[in-house]
Amino acid sequence: MAAEKISILAVEDDRDLLELTSVILGNESRVECTTDPAEALRSMMTRHFDLLITDLSITHGGDGLILADAMRHLQPHARTALITGYPDFTRALAAMQGTLDKVLLKPIEVDDLRKLPQLTHTAVRTALDPGRKTLWTLIEGQKTELLKEWLAMVEREGLPRAGSRPDES
Repeated sequence: MAAEKISILAVEDDRDLLELTSVILGNESRVECTTDPAEALRSMMTRHFDLLITDLSITHGGDGLILADAMRHLQPHARTALITGYPDFTRALAAMQGTLDKVLLKPIEVDDLRKLPQLTHTAVRTALDPGRKTLWTLIEGQKTELLKEWLAMVEREGLPRAGSRPDES
């Protein structure tokens, strides 16, 4: 009997990289791709995923971290991999063990992309250090409502593009 395919959510504004991810991982996994963080969040709230692969900056800086944190709390069993073109941030991002399982630097090697589903076979994530609190720990009781409000705002107003100032969006 064949093993069940793992389910992957890939979020990336680079359509070529998104298509490459789908092609490379699609034979062994079910891959859902999107360029829209709001659509990704809706998917997280309604479907099961084993792995999130997200760019750091999709529509604006850091929204990949928001998605990774949302996945960590909506689907704690799921693994998260963040892709970034900012080499200066890779050490800091890798240190965020409570949210990220893997950080990859662009340009991504095909072999590194192929290995990402293996993250789902690693031991269960350890709990955060009791003295360390994430944003989600502080607002745990309100996360579903806050995510719904954020999603409604994004659908209504959209998100500013990377590098734009609030008064320019």
